[in-house]
Amino acid sequence: MAAGLAPCLEAQSGPVAPSPGAIAGELRDLRQVTRSFEPGTWVVALALPRESPPFCEVVSAAWQDAFTDIAEGRDPHGKLGGLASGVQAREGYRIEATADGRFELRNLPLKRRLALAARVQGLWRPVTEEIWLTEEKPRVERVIDFYTLGADVRQLRVAEHTLEIKSVLREDLKYAPVTVIETLVIENPDQRLAALPAESVKGSPFIELELLAAPTLPDKALLASLYGTELLFCQGVAAKDPRPVPPDERANSPWLFGGVDTMHGKSTQYSDAPQISLDAWHPLNLDGALEFIAEGETFFRLKQDAADRNAAFLVFNRPVPPGENGRPGRLVIRLLHKSGVLYSQPAGSISLARVFSAPLADLRVTAFGGLEVAAVKVGGHSGLLREPEVGADGLARYAPVEHSGNLLEAGERYVLALRFDREAQKRLAEIAGIPRPAPGAQAAPAAQKVLNVSAIYGALAALFGVGFVITLLLTFRASREVQRRRVNEAHVGKDDLLRALGELDRDFEARRIPASSYLEQRKRLLSRAVDMESRKGPRS
Repeated sequence: MAAGLAPCLEAQSGPVAPSPGAIAGELRDLRQVTRSFEPGTWVVALALPRESPPFCEVVSAAWQDAFTDIAEGRDPHGKLGGLASGVQAREGYRIEATADGRFELRNLPLKRRLALAARVQGLWRPVTEEIWLTEEKPRVERVIDFYTLGADVRQLRVAEHTLEIKSVLREDLKYAPVTVIETLVIENPDQRLAALPAESVKGSPFIELELLAAPTLPDKALLASLYGTELLFCQGVAAKDPRPVPPDERANSPWLFGGVDTMHGKSTQYSDAPQISLDAWHPLNLDGALEFIAEGETFFRLKQDAADRNAAFLVFNRPVPPGENGRPGRLVIRLLHKSGVLYSQPAGSISLARVFSAPLADLRVTAFGGLEVAAVKVGGHSGLLREPEVGADGLARYAPVEHSGNLLEAGERYVLALRFDREAQKRLAEIAGIPRPAPGAQAAPAAQKVLNVSAIYGALAALFGVGFVITLLLTFRASREVQRRRVNEAHVGKDDLLRALGELDRDFEARRIPASSYLEQRKRLLSRAVDMESRKGPRS
């Protein structure tokens, strides 16, 4: 692109403090369908806060509202990035692109993490690489690539739905955990236009997948805060150069949306520099086979089921790219979620229902760990899968039954049922019968520590007087943050956790603690509550 770009016709909006920072560029349709742009084609640069995850992670979830607020002249109050919390970016700069797609944003701050996106056809098209302007390089040029929407969504099909199902028994849980990894491949035969229903551009669900959850999870609403342990997802297209990339010093808990690493209790820390998480660092893409797609968004959604309980869903409103050289374009979605069967009910099963607005061509399942799988169409009288073929590796592989055309048509609902085979059920029953220590049996070491502390206080009383020690004990109280840390680390009951959560909420509402500390402590306490529910034995 030529270095000298003509100035934009419209005045720029945003903070007006003089600054040499500038981003110039153009919008480019990769299929050259759109060559001129209507008024209201906004380009926005958003200054990300330091605690924000890399912009490539932000756009992998829900993020568009903050850019829309800036483009429409509103003060952005919504969070962007992540499923449960996200970060808040309040400083943005906007300008309209010219009719031929050129733009130049000026007066941009230096040494700030800047995110760039343009709204074309109502859908934000981002540049996932963060921009960093300095005194030495205050001006950069960027091209915002995109595909024009408009392909006939009736021509889409789900070319593949594959599931990998596994279980590794753990005696410290109340249930046998089952992990399900699903892969969906949606095809678009159009060679020029991308496909996304018009109503989905405005937020209506395009691809909606109900989520599994551990049988001891008290509420599926908690799944959003358990991303990275109980839930993972990604979406993309086939990479042109698929290859693994070992993490380097830039990889600080990548693809956790900047949240707390619940396995180690550490918050992700970022420096004052542009941040990045490579696609091949994602746990579901370690082979580098996918190049992630950033247009559109993915968000967490709750619905009430027949029993008035929360049912959790992920909604993927992502465009399916056009094809090339006669081959269809492909959008690939990968989802990892978990469930389980209670040891006390070894014959129990897990149900997973799916329905798509496009026909399904192929369904395949791989299972191991003593698991059996069946699939049926709702309202049908026969199964969708053949008897499995068990290989030397112990994997049971299920292929679809013989069929002509599509396996299922658009809107036809099907259910997969998972259960353990007879031998595995015997093992589950054996684990259920293993005796467990009484609930208070682990309290002995703590009691010994209390006794030692009491002895110390007794010595102090002898030296300084009983009255002084009584006053000290009555008036001394650790800070709420220290108390909550002790609750999080000690062997405590459910009432203690609920009390700590209540105090945490009150402290945050009274602005006694910063938002980052509040989110971190709340997530730790919720993780502890879920872990407590998962432990075998009577509940506290």
